[in-house]
Amino acid sequence: QQHQQQHQHSQQLVQSDAAALGFDLHALANSVVQARQVAPHAHTLLPLLDPLPVFGSPPSSPGTAPSRQTKPRYAAAASKKRKTSSADADDDGSGGRTNSPHDQWEEPPPVADDAGPQWSINEHESFCRLFDSRMTEIPTPSFRIQVDKGFKRCKMGEGYICQKKNHFQVTITLQLSAEPVYVATSSGMLRITGLFIVMHGLKLENPAHKVQLEQSQSDRAKKSFQPVPINVPPGDVCRVTIGRLHFSEPTANNMRKKGKPNPDQRYFGLVVSISAQVGDQYFTIASQVSEKIVVRASNPRQFESDSFPKTAWAKGTVPGSVYHVGSVGINVDSPDEALCVHGNLRLSGSLLQPSDQRIKCDVQQLDPHQQLNNIRRLGVFSYRLDKEWAIHAGREAEVEDVGFIAQQVQSVLPDAVRTAGTAHLNSKQVPNLLCVNKDRVYMENVGAVQQLSRMVDQLSMRVSQLEQLNRTLVQQHQHSNVSP
Repeated sequence: QQHQQQHQHSQQLVQSDAAALGFDLHALANSVVQARQVAPHAHTLLPLLDPLPVFGSPPSSPGTAPSRQTKPRYAAAASKKRKTSSADADDDGSGGRTNSPHDQWEEPPPVADDAGPQWSINEHESFCRLFDSRMTEIPTPSFRIQVDKGFKRCKMGEGYICQKKNHFQVTITLQLSAEPVYVATSSGMLRITGLFIVMHGLKLENPAHKVQLEQSQSDRAKKSFQPVPINVPPGDVCRVTIGRLHFSEPTANNMRKKGKPNPDQRYFGLVVSISAQVGDQYFTIASQVSEKIVVRASNPRQFESDSFPKTAWAKGTVPGSVYHVGSVGINVDSPDEALCVHGNLRLSGSLLQPSDQRIKCDVQQLDPHQQLNNIRRLGVFSYRLDKEWAIHAGREAEVEDVGFIAQQVQSVLPDAVRTAGTAHLNSKQVPNLLCVNKDRVYMENVGAVQQLSRMVDQLSMRVSQLEQLNRTLVQQHQHSNVSP
């Protein structure tokens, strides 16, 4: 109801302004909607075909071509700065990046080797158009994105790498030719309450799946990223720096295959959008997406002796031993136990567990009859592994297996099932993944076997008694036949 009231109020404001200016609002809105249906991305390609009107110059009258003679004030200032020193050239907001199709600044600076991810128009978004107070369309805002820190180009040709635990920082430089007042949407012309910078990630193999960003606070707590409001006077250049950003999850299949990039490596793209706010909704005006990014949960080089911190690996007190602080993952970059292995484990010795009575308390004997009933209720199934999970767990060749179903075990032995967090597969997520403690099931099986052994002993005793009784009856019968 609140959203509908805001929407109705915005439409009333637009209608009153249009009536004061003498515009046919319905005809204008219909033409905008029809144009968006015919060519939804046409206005995003205008910068590639024809420069937009010069920022800071008076708006051209309808039917006149935009002027190409005067340079934007920002371009002149940038040219002057490039003539002074390289340090001043970094302050103009370019940061050595190449211009995206949204950029309208002339004479872009050269691209450096460590310029950071390159940016392009986000074709996965549909864009809305802005209008000023006189219902004149405003050109798409020009903005440039610079990654200040947090990304490093991969030497193996995997794009850029970002450590999930390390924060990154982005600077957005943008410019508007006029003050936006209305936005054209599928619901008609709406009065905006402001412009915002909206950021999120997306999975390049599934662009519809968005990846949330987190932002660290001053107390080191992480919160979901919230859109940042921007106030850009017409013709001026606004620069907004957003820091302490993190991806909320890593990319999938980050582990290398024999020292080479994983052929199933998945990538993210960082999306930066300029959006108009109407009530509690955001309408995308312009958007750019970065080139492919690998988000790692840990550093793959940390196992090298030169770079691995001494506080994590150290020599043990026993000769020939190594001591490690924290969890270890093999073929998994986010271990949530002391040792997590994705794949088979070959063991030539025995698996030993401490079981001394002196380290135990509250020892109670379980009811073997109940244990037998529990085993009777458990089912053993044959199944095939989900293809994505088989690849994720390093079990491509083992697509068929025999075992338990965690949900069914949980209904019989709740303490034998534990959750292992969220499993991030290629195209989906498995929240609260359930794992079975098979040792707990095996111990239940021991009690059940003991109960079966007692039942067998009882039956054997009864059989022996019946056999003895049968022999006695046979002898009595024979004796009765022999007697005269």
